[in-house]
Amino acid sequence: MNKDAVRPQADTLTPLYKDLFEFLISCLSSPSNTQQLIQLGTKAPGKDAEEVFNTYLLFEKYLTSFEQGEVFTRQSLRGSIRQRFPGILQEPIFNILFVSETAQKNILAIEFLESFLTAVTDKFGRAGDGYFDRKMKELMVLQDRMGDAEIFQKLQVLSFEAFKFVSSNYGQPLAGKIFEKTYDTFSSRYKELEFFPYMITLIPKEIVDREHLGIFTQAQIEQVFLEKLAESEQLNIALDQKIKENERTQKLLRKNEIMLSGVISSALDAIVIIGEMGHIMHWNKAAIEIFGYKEEEVQGRTLMETIIPFSYQYSQDHVR
Repeated sequence: MNKDAVRPQADTLTPLYKDLFEFLISCLSSPSNTQQLIQLGTKAPGKDAEEVFNTYLLFEKYLTSFEQGEVFTRQSLRGSIRQRFPGILQEPIFNILFVSETAQKNILAIEFLESFLTAVTDKFGRAGDGYFDRKMKELMVLQDRMGDAEIFQKLQVLSFEAFKFVSSNYGQPLAGKIFEKTYDTFSSRYKELEFFPYMITLIPKEIVDREHLGIFTQAQIEQVFLEKLAESEQLNIALDQKIKENERTQKLLRKNEIMLSGVISSALDAIVIIGEMGHIMHWNKAAIEIFGYKEEEVQGRTLMETIIPFSYQYSQDHVR
């Protein structure tokens, strides 16, 4: 996931950023009330891509949430920018603005976990018998399925597993410190994105606290909660269906067992069922009449020691 390999030179993007923020500033209906925001927009073109991105998100939040008349929605503003400034897609950090909701959540989660795994690898080197390399490869595989909704759940599991591994091998305080440092850096970059609140579900319960929730609005937290609740209900429905399928399978197995038992019991020939180790498990009525032993007397014994006289076994051993 080497973003630097495809990143254009900063000087080629500066004119593009300048035009972008001139457009955003022109969309402000009351410049006199937004002087600080305008100053940020004026200075942004000379900054690095991350600062430019953060400044854009501030403009987006203002124009879609506080601007009088609500001229833009988030999607309409992004659509207008993509049409006016197609070159913005050359900067990887801006791509996340123009993908689906599912892909945006997955991109955020993968980038966050990649940062965490990179941090622990830098800290502990190749320790852990290649565990961190394997997890990084898992991320690479999941990256090819950004549009799949179920990928986010896999990323949650990966996050908890990686944190547990670091905690078990190097101590929870150190694991928590690395995780929180990664999260703080990540939140400073993306906290204004509409789907950033979902990143809270990647934090292991051992370290999540009020500080992590403090950057979210009540509405954002409620939205995440409601969607996770709906997701849980869907999982419960699927689990209930699975349980019912298992119950039907068990009933069918019991029915087959009863039928098989009836066939064995009523057979006129001796039927003996033997386990993997050669010991008798079942012995039908015909076997009782032929060999003279009840089923409970022969269970656990071998067929040879049961139906072949001991003296014959002994003589045969000597013949061999």
